[in-house]
Amino acid sequence: MASYDEWNKAIVEYFVSGLSSGATVYLSVDEETLMHIGSRFEQSETSDVDWVEDFIEAVRSECVIGNQVYLEEISDYQSDKIPRCVAFLAAMVLAAHQMVAEETKEIVIAQINYFTRLRQVLGLSPEKGGRPDGLLPAGIEEPLWKTWEWWLIRNGWLPSAERGEGVTYAYINYPLSQALLRKGDKETLERLFRERENLGALSRVWDRDIVGLWVRRQQFNSKYLTELIQESDFRRHEVITNALHDVYISIDWEQEMLETQSGVRSIVQRRLTAQLYREEEDFITGNINYYLYPQQPKHFSDGALEVIRNGRTHPLNKDRPGWFRPLWSENPAGGLSYEVKGHPQIKELILPERQFWILVRDPEDEMSGVFAGWKHPGLGETFLLLCRKDYAEQMELFRQEDLLRWHHDFSINDEWVEYRECMIVSPSWEGIIPQYQDLYNALKPTISATISLRGGLRVPNQGGWLEGYPPEMTIIAFDDNVELKLLDKSDPDTPDTAIMDQTVDTNKPMGLPVLDPGNYLLEVHNLGKPITQRVLQVLSWDSLDCKKPEQPFSIDAGVFTLQGAIIRVNEEV
Repeated sequence: MASYDEWNKAIVEYFVSGLSSGATVYLSVDEETLMHIGSRFEQSETSDVDWVEDFIEAVRSECVIGNQVYLEEISDYQSDKIPRCVAFLAAMVLAAHQMVAEETKEIVIAQINYFTRLRQVLGLSPEKGGRPDGLLPAGIEEPLWKTWEWWLIRNGWLPSAERGEGVTYAYINYPLSQALLRKGDKETLERLFRERENLGALSRVWDRDIVGLWVRRQQFNSKYLTELIQESDFRRHEVITNALHDVYISIDWEQEMLETQSGVRSIVQRRLTAQLYREEEDFITGNINYYLYPQQPKHFSDGALEVIRNGRTHPLNKDRPGWFRPLWSENPAGGLSYEVKGHPQIKELILPERQFWILVRDPEDEMSGVFAGWKHPGLGETFLLLCRKDYAEQMELFRQEDLLRWHHDFSINDEWVEYRECMIVSPSWEGIIPQYQDLYNALKPTISATISLRGGLRVPNQGGWLEGYPPEMTIIAFDDNVELKLLDKSDPDTPDTAIMDQTVDTNKPMGLPVLDPGNYLLEVHNLGKPITQRVLQVLSWDSLDCKKPEQPFSIDAGVFTLQGAIIRVNEEV
């Protein structure tokens, strides 16, 4: 049996490994997730281990004595500064996933059902109902969620669990908000994917965005699944798209859909997806190259992965969180697949079949001239659109309707063209009848505001700005003004402190107040509703981490080697 701390650490690593900075984290724990996490433990015989039961026993042994829940022991941190509460919070989310209330039930019934499920997970009598002893008064567990939130922000990620509205949902909304696709939803999606692929209506080499758009055009009998995939909240839309894509990339197309006696299957990623990485144009030759840019697998732990191409082995080396280094030049049309070695489940790397690519500047070095598919462009952010020339008529329509602008276009070859310095300039896309629905859906803005941080002294690879040299902030939005909150999230044991809480003009640069080293959360609201967030980290001078260069360039000079400011004697003179 794995210990509580072993489960706690494994769960944290599972949900944050391979995530890029600024990503939103959902603690979406169900039976399949626990099976996947448990399979990573080094056990002499893992085939017979019931990892769900193993996890439950670990939580009970640490948090339950008799008929009462005890939270004191999990309110601190492990030796590696990971909060010890995460495994217990995962058990709360597991109970949310196990809810079997009908979709038409009233809220009060759902609340009763939730605590019945939680009691079952914790091994407490379900007959008594309501909150277990030790979780009273209501909300006593909220500081644990706040600790998890603080730890995520401290490491550059956005939290997602939040208090609900009203008395009934105030605290149970924390675990309920983390439950995304249920077991039945995943099975429904996999059957749909397999059926459509068999009919030739779905490709095996689609990327996340195409899968998300395709699923949202389908009809489902489940009210829950229908409402979930149509979610408009900016904080959930991207994560739900990721969850849909996770089911898609977990399918082994060469095998029949796996059915188990227990109904619980371990869904794991079976293929890597690559984006395009565009180097700066050669100012002498004018050549432009697009390189294969692999994304790290979800929940990636250290391991040696290799890609096989034309009989040669190419190691996948880390570039930054969420990404491997670019590989070789490729045709933007994609639809390619390469064998992957070094992982028991991941078998291939695909460059998706695409008619267009939306590429943004390097968020860590906007002056480098490099573009890639790191993220979707925010409002007010210029980007590069690489597309087939078939889209020229529709692009011109977007410009005539004043929806999209660009500086100029550049023909790459007979089939592809770059539209440079593109920018979305209007939210009013509803009246357009697009010739190509895919490009229309990709460009139509799904957010109403973006927080832009520019200038200052940013610390490379540490995700923050140096103390005394903060960035300049601009709230880019279609509305003239919005509400801005700047919250101090530096101390998990103190209530949030609002350093700023005011109405500000949009699309105008503004300075930030003097900030001590710490972790801050910028929130933009419109009519009381949050519309975008961004983490801001201020680093002290003492926290600077000077790393050795990964490629120490040197010059041979006879008996000496010149390497930066270091001169080494190669041989005795």
